[in-house]
Amino acid sequence: MKNPSPKFFCLYLLVFMSFCVAPLSCQKEAAAKADVGVILDFDTAVGKISRTCISMALEDFYAKSNHSTKIVLHFRDSRSDVVGAASAAIDLLKNVQVIAILGPQSFVQADFVIGIGDKVKVPIVSQATSTTLSPKESPYFIRSAQCSSYQAKAIAAVVKAFGWRQVVIIYEDTNYGSGLVPFLREEFLQNNALVSHQSLISPSATNDQIHRELYKLMTMQTRVFVVHMLPPLASRFFRMAKEANMMRKGYAWIISDALTSLLDSADSRTIKAMQDNFTRRWKKRFHSENLDTDETELNVFGLWAYDSLTALAEAIDKVGVERFKKPVNRGNLTHLEGIGTSNIGSSLVPLIRNFRSNGLSGDFHIVDGQLIPSAFQLVNVIGKGHNRVGFWTEAHGISRKLKTGDHNKDVYSMKKDNLGAIVWPGKTRVVPKGWEMPTNGKKLRVGVPVKGGVSEFVKVERDKETNAVIATGFCIDVFEAVMLSLPYAVPYEFIPFETPDGESAADYNDLVYQIFLEKYDVVVGDVTISANRSKYVDFTFPYAESGVSTIVPIKDNERKNAWIFMKPLTMGLWLTIGAFFVYTGFVVWVLEHRVNKEFRGPPHQQLGLIFWFSFSTLVFAHKEKVTSILTRFVVIVCIFVVLVLTSSYTANLTSMLTVQQLQPTITNIYDLMKNRECVGYQEGSFVSGFLNNMKFDSSKFRNYRTIEEYDATLSKGSKNGGVAAIVDELPYIRLFLAKYCHKYTIVGPTYKTAGFGFAFRKGSPLVPDVSRAILDVAEGEKMVALDSFMGLFLIAGLSSSLALVIFSSKFFYQNCAILASDASIKQKLSVLARVFDEEKDISSPAAAEESTTPGEITDSAQSPISISYQNEGMFSQDEGERSTRTACKVTLGSRKVYALKELTFVGYKGGNTSIVREIQTTGKICPSEPLEWNVRYKIALGTARGLSYLHFDCDPPIIHRDIKPMDILLDSEMEPHILDLGIKKLSDESVVSATSNVVQGTVGKCILHQKESNVYAYGVVLLELITRKRVLDPSFGCEMDFIAWARSVWDETKDVEAIVDPTLIDEFIDSGVKEEVKDVRSVWNETKDVEAIVDPTLIDEFIDSSIKGQVKDAILVALRCTEKEAGKRPWMREVVKQLTVSDSRCRNKKRT
Repeated sequence: MKNPSPKFFCLYLLVFMSFCVAPLSCQKEAAAKADVGVILDFDTAVGKISRTCISMALEDFYAKSNHSTKIVLHFRDSRSDVVGAASAAIDLLKNVQVIAILGPQSFVQADFVIGIGDKVKVPIVSQATSTTLSPKESPYFIRSAQCSSYQAKAIAAVVKAFGWRQVVIIYEDTNYGSGLVPFLREEFLQNNALVSHQSLISPSATNDQIHRELYKLMTMQTRVFVVHMLPPLASRFFRMAKEANMMRKGYAWIISDALTSLLDSADSRTIKAMQDNFTRRWKKRFHSENLDTDETELNVFGLWAYDSLTALAEAIDKVGVERFKKPVNRGNLTHLEGIGTSNIGSSLVPLIRNFRSNGLSGDFHIVDGQLIPSAFQLVNVIGKGHNRVGFWTEAHGISRKLKTGDHNKDVYSMKKDNLGAIVWPGKTRVVPKGWEMPTNGKKLRVGVPVKGGVSEFVKVERDKETNAVIATGFCIDVFEAVMLSLPYAVPYEFIPFETPDGESAADYNDLVYQIFLEKYDVVVGDVTISANRSKYVDFTFPYAESGVSTIVPIKDNERKNAWIFMKPLTMGLWLTIGAFFVYTGFVVWVLEHRVNKEFRGPPHQQLGLIFWFSFSTLVFAHKEKVTSILTRFVVIVCIFVVLVLTSSYTANLTSMLTVQQLQPTITNIYDLMKNRECVGYQEGSFVSGFLNNMKFDSSKFRNYRTIEEYDATLSKGSKNGGVAAIVDELPYIRLFLAKYCHKYTIVGPTYKTAGFGFAFRKGSPLVPDVSRAILDVAEGEKMVALDSFMGLFLIAGLSSSLALVIFSSKFFYQNCAILASDASIKQKLSVLARVFDEEKDISSPAAAEESTTPGEITDSAQSPISISYQNEGMFSQDEGERSTRTACKVTLGSRKVYALKELTFVGYKGGNTSIVREIQTTGKICPSEPLEWNVRYKIALGTARGLSYLHFDCDPPIIHRDIKPMDILLDSEMEPHILDLGIKKLSDESVVSATSNVVQGTVGKCILHQKESNVYAYGVVLLELITRKRVLDPSFGCEMDFIAWARSVWDETKDVEAIVDPTLIDEFIDSGVKEEVKDVRSVWNETKDVEAIVDPTLIDEFIDSSIKGQVKDAILVALRCTEKEAGKRPWMREVVKQLTVSDSRCRNKKRT
């Protein structure tokens, strides 16, 4: 087939396009034409912006999809004239027959056009924000902008957030300006702010008139201004305010949305997604249509106009288009009546009056013809620019970021901290306080009462030369101190409330009322705060407590109370004191029990000592001496508590013994009413009204001026021309009793009053600052009172508890090996109790507590070896000199023993220095297996020689007293060196015998006070070497110690196998050898077995009878050394001799 020629191809293409285009053309022609009018002020920026936005909205709406209708816009210029707007509306309705009108934006123009729309039933969609226009009153009016009244809540929230108490409203003298004022006043009232002044400025006012109004505002105290004007007047007003220097520091200006809505739209969260592209398109089109217009930015009115056209287009598309219904009778009709009425107006209006969409302006929500505000943006205007500082919504209040419906649980907030940084007038970030003293030089007029009586509170005099007012007294001093403490200067002058002859003009109620009459700005004096007076003035925080009470004469009463000595302190306090002293006594006993002989003895004696020591402190009668530093600390605090308690008790008892004899003649204020007694009060006081309210007979009232008159009239009595009682406020009563306390007393109930305060004008901004200053001055005063001993007992109790905690911590740390053992809790507690019950010798300085740094140890239930570094003295078995050095401490019996580092010992004796020994070793001293018997015997023999040297070769003899395995050092040759752990004594035998007391060291070593104590301790060490068991081994139980176990083991079992390690039983030698071994043990018991006592790991060496004999000799020596009776123990020389002989015998047997 041949390809078609190009001519035929073009023909086919044209025919195909004709078929495609034809249906589209028919569809467009099918769309019904909907005429819509638009009335704007083309000369204004808002009008130009709205015109471009409406045109773009129409194009965007019909570009998305096909519609059954299409709007045709008919623009008219109102020329900023009401008549022009009305003429444009009539022209659109009569000649074009539009089905809806957008605009006008001016509230005056809109008012006329809305009336026409209601007449012809045509919807009027206007952006007029004035509150005088109401969609409720005009059914065909739809407001597509936020009503200006909605911003009243936001403005009031800002004022409250910054704590401003007064504001001035400045608004233009039009219906638009005055429409917002009632809403502002109502919101300010609900937020405790007062509108101190309203300033009206006519749109036609001259610059001179505006300047005079600004100067008037400068003479007032308030510095917070809310401005509600349209742009033409506002621009002139703020230019004049800047020239008047009212844009400086201390001023705060809040402008309504009539001005801020003209600022560039900056809500990036709402419009960023959709508006970025639209803004670029709008700018390009706007500047092409308005070549002669300066740089203009899109604002919220343009966005509302865009969304309004979209809402109208959607509604028309749903309803359709119909022509106007003409009147039947056309005769004698007015020009407006001849237009007729819209056939679709009634159907179109409901769709527009309740519409919602997510438009360019955000949530475009119209309810009942009114656009509902979603949020108000708060901006900080700085020069020609502005910054967004936050948002306000009715649901969430003030917030830094706009909160949507996802934050329904958020709390309503009115905190200024939720706003961003604000630059205030004067380019400062300091928030204006909202008021300042006026610039006209006027001083604060301070009214003061003139009193002829009690001058201690207020006294008014005049300078004889200058006639200047001189006010003094307590109330004046407080006022002056408060004024000085304010963060700003407040000039003031005192004006006496007096008659021409210098007397008081009237009572205090009249004085306070002068503030309401604007004769004074403040009243200072002994003015009591009352509910009636607060109706006319604002009082500050009271600077003096007050109340109404009664003073009467007293009479003698000689009755005595046998239990009055108990009354100075309450029963609760007595019980607290008893508990405190018992607790203190217990703490002292715990701290002293181990180190002080006077705190030891039978349990009943120690319990009695606790109570005796506690309560004897009350009279400083305790004779027991304390030795612990912690105990002395506790006792010092206890003595301080006793000192305070006894001083307070003595003072209270003395006062009670004095007052007990003074009883009032009248016990109750109602007795005065019942007996119809005369009553006195202070002249000018409110007490007369108080007594009238209590139904007193006013004929029995007597008023007086001075406290001397009080005394004179009370002395006479009611029957002799005086009074039976004086009723007055507590400050005056205290002043009176300070002088006449021995003759009068207070009776009856005290009726509380609010106290003395300073009175200011209603809504005065000085009130909160002065009240805070009163609190600062009052808190700075030193108040001396003894209301409770709680703090005293708290300090003393904490001191005792702290000492107890320190002692307990040290005790448990020193016995941590017991806590870490595998024994049961009951066994651990039993062993700890026995350790605590042992007496500890702290008589020598070397017995001070060790300061050790733990070294490497191997934990084992049967291995009490530990290694640590410490500073101690040392005795070598060869040199025997005392030295100071750093050494490694080794406890015998461990599976691992570690080497000593290089040590140098320097000893001091008789002022001469001598080098004792230098031990150099590295690495492990022995392998990880238990020590062999020959090594253990070498340690035992070397230790015995060292102790023997201390006892018999030193002058004076040295009594170590508490030798234990950890006091023995081993060098690389496994030679023992005795450590001095501080339980020692350098003395001759006579001194030792005369001064030593029974000292008990580690459990199981009942160390006596002479040389025998070292022998006993050595015997225990020797048993530990043989058995490889700990002295505090929990396996011994609560009722048996190490020595008792060693002596009783054979008596209980009568069998060797019951004592030795079961794994060694098979290695025992034959029964003949066992019997031979038992035969040589008659020294301590006829039936005991060697294997039952010695370390099971040594049984393997028993094959060598010489070793077995040496073990037997060692056990015999150990048991002799641990005899209960000191006289049966051998001397250390004898011990050395026995061990040396046994060693020689063993060596000889090995040679043979």
